[in-house]
Amino acid sequence: MRQSKLFEAVHKNITKFETKLDNYIPPPTSPLQLSSTDKRKEQFPAFDRKCVDTVPKICTWTYMTESELEDLFHLTNKRDIRRTIDQKMGDEYPKGLGRLLLVELMYSVFQICKTSRMNLRQTGTLLSIFYLTHQYFSSSFDTTTEKTYHFFKEYILQHCVECPPDTMQIFSYAESKNVVSFFCTLYLRNLPLIKLLTLPNFGFTVQYKLPPEPVKSKGKKK
Repeated sequence: MRQSKLFEAVHKNITKFETKLDNYIPPPTSPLQLSSTDKRKEQFPAFDRKCVDTVPKICTWTYMTESELEDLFHLTNKRDIRRTIDQKMGDEYPKGLGRLLLVELMYSVFQICKTSRMNLRQTGTLLSIFYLTHQYFSSSFDTTTEKTYHFFKEYILQHCVECPPDTMQIFSYAESKNVVSFFCTLYLRNLPLIKLLTLPNFGFTVQYKLPPEPVKSKGKKK
């Protein structure tokens, strides 16, 4: 899929899902139930803080195992590829625009890997880094563009220098530059839209009616 097609695919489904406020608003609890507050928090995405390790490490098979990626390469139908990518996410991302966006993102990365004729390890590494980067960005409201860029870059550097067991050269210097450039074009450039579709957004409408102006009394003419 071309980069320009990524968000077009999301736009076609813009009205397919909607955010359910019930998932983000905890119900009122009585004082007797305060002891179980921590247990109740696990039921609501608003309290679900994804813990993302910011220390870069080798992550070639984090997103998919080697055998799973081989099976993905054998698929030719676009719908089957997207379905396989979606199944790898499990329940981590609730059904909605955020999940649909991530599926299209990973699909675009996979297609770029095939077009660039990357081998199995390179494809697995790039898919994993993109997946971890999206996890990192969507884990907090205050994750900036600069932090996201540095997170991705550090993970790429971890896979372009041969110094086992901490690092492994999977990408050459030229390939690393191309990958970072692709990341900036596909992900960072669209970060405001990704944030809008991924993180919870709430709209509040306040109706305020102005009181009628007092009627001026007309004095008696002399």
